[in-house]
Amino acid sequence: MSDNHLLEVAEGFVLKGDRSLQALARALAKEQGVPLKAAIQDIEASYVRAAEAEYGPEYEFWAQVKEDGTVQLAQVLKAVEVMRNAQREVAVDDLRRSRPDAQPGQYVVNTLDPIHPHKIAQWMRSTETQIENVKITSQ
Repeated sequence: MSDNHLLEVAEGFVLKGDRSLQALARALAKEQGVPLKAAIQDIEASYVRAAEAEYGPEYEFWAQVKEDGTVQLAQVLKAVEVMRNAQREVAVDDLRRSRPDAQPGQYVVNTLDPIHPHKIAQWMRSTETQIENVKITSQ
């Protein structure tokens, strides 16, 4: 490295950014001037809408952005004595086969693979920048 070089890196390196849902929520909160919790709720609502678009609005879905920046998506069913809506309910008698202590009014959560809304999927794609032959000099 010569005397006027402040930094010289001959080998390449990769710059990576945080593309988690927590990072997206922070960016949205800052951009929209809303609390972080509201931005997270908007992202969760987007996942619920994506699940409804995939499976149908007659189902009940729930989404939660976790602390690690990933999302958990689930279908929610209510345990009932007499099932009237197969998309939103499960009969207690059927449920007791796998959960003997099941009671009417309880909710059952069936975890699903996330269905990423289009704009969020685009944002989450890895954005890596390859940097090579860097020289920073003073004038």
